[in-house]
Amino acid sequence: MTNEDGTHAGFSVTATTTDGVTYDANGNRIDPVKPSAATIYDLMNEPELTKRGDWIAWVLGVVCSILTAASMLFADELFRWNLAFQIRNVEHAEPPDWEIAGRYLSWTVLTLLVLGFYIGGLS
Repeated sequence: MTNEDGTHAGFSVTATTTDGVTYDANGNRIDPVKPSAATIYDLMNEPELTKRGDWIAWVLGVVCSILTAASMLFADELFRWNLAFQIRNVEHAEPPDWEIAGRYLSWTVLTLLVLGFYIGGLS
């Protein structure tokens, strides 16, 4: 039994040439990388659930990110808050050079720590 276009009804005819290329009954090239209909159906209906990393490391990374951002945004306020228990007129105090260098060092270390948590969370 044949269809109007000359192909066999209910049958799939494929041909492989000597160079390894596969063609269907209509002469169209078949892509070996293209997923089959059964594969697409399986992925649409019941995909297998997978675990993406360690959630504790992700939470620690987010918490450290928030702490790092807060220390960067409120550096002068935190400096004056710490001095408020030691001196009077804290609003006139300026941070010394070692304080500023310590800020940059701590921001670098905290950023690397956050990066380490996120990379650790991938496994």
